[in-house]
Amino acid sequence: MDVRKRVAQYLDREGQGMVFDLVFALGWVGIVSVIFSAIGGPQWLYYALLLGGIPAYFLFIASWKLAAYHQRAT
Repeated sequence: MDVRKRVAQYLDREGQGMVFDLVFALGWVGIVSVIFSAIGGPQWLYYALLLGGIPAYFLFIASWKLAAYHQRAT
């Protein structure tokens, strides 16, 4: 199979998820940057807040899937 066809199939299958991931990451970094620049603080705290985006993402996705499951169950 041609590489371009494989990439096109992958993007068709996973495209929306990749866009959501990018929007979440940009939003998280933007919010943390704005808040941190407004209140200031040590550099390690800035990086810790950025790193906190990883569990926040997975918790958000888990709660979204749980809400969708409960909505289908009722």
